Amino acid sequence: MSEIEEKNKNETELEEQNEEKEKKKQKKKGKPQLSPESPPTEFIQFMLTAIGFYDYIFSRPFDLLFQDRAFMQYEVQIIEPLINYNESFKKVHEEYAVDELISSIMEAGKKRAAEGGYTNSLQKTSRKYTLPLYIGTIAAMGVVLVLSFMGLIPAGVEWYVMIPVLIVACLGPTLINYFMQKNWMKFIEDNLQDFISENINELKKGRDFVQEVINTAHGIMMEKEIDGRRFRMMVFNNDYENLNILEERAQKGIRFYVADFSTPPFEEMGDEANKAEKPKIDEGSEESEEFEKSDEWEIKEEG
Repeated sequence: MSEIEEKNKNETELEEQNEEKEKKKQKKKGKPQLSPESPPTEFIQFMLTAIGFYDYIFSRPFDLLFQDRAFMQYEVQIIEPLINYNESFKKVHEEYAVDELISSIMEAGKKRAAEGGYTNSLQKTSRKYTLPLYIGTIAAMGVVLVLSFMGLIPAGVEWYVMIPVLIVACLGPTLINYFMQKNWMKFIEDNLQDFISENINELKKGRDFVQEVINTAHGIMMEKEIDGRRFRMMVFNNDYENLNILEERAQKGIRFYVADFSTPPFEEMGDEANKAEKPKIDEGSEESEEFEKSDEWEIKEEG
């Protein structure tokens, strides 16, 4: 085995070990919210979250590049419970080989992003620029204070040096993040349609999978006579069956649709159903801010 092959093998093994560690970590953090005894509405809420997330992936894959930790958290807290406790979801998830499908799309997206000079998330890239800025600021302030205590700088003059340094330290990261975000969104705008055309078969397969999950949730509603108007979501495609498109919206130039499920106006269920809440990603993390949604999915730019 050549030195390069050995290096690649070691890197792959290290990635697998890190992935397994992260899974165990997320399982310890995550609170089990789904069980075989969960009411039908709770299964629907989990599927609602899965529908929104997968539709997002297969409609705007660039938005979720370099979010491996968030993907892992989402998989452990939302997808695995559905696979474990809902046979219909498990079956369709396996039939469409969803994990492999997403991996293929993300790899293609990362390759396209690399051609544009993007190899890490904006957070990591931003830290490469802002960390030296903070270190330089602290060092400059330290030098000024030392020189001031030594009497080499007249009293009061140090503030004329420190104030501009502090202004740069405060405004610098904001400006860096602004221009990085602006350039990234322009990259997405310039490349998304071409990327979709090049990967149309994989993305169509993904949307077909989303349709199957919609059908599964809709089937539960019809069987249990649950009013589909109680479940509202945001989707990027307006041609899904068994959904009612309520309105079209746009946020930061991105169009999406607010929808609910097409069912007869069944009577409301009892208190048990009314108490069912949408599953939540653990609060207090970057991932929860990215993937946690209320009644609708809020668009968040990659950052």
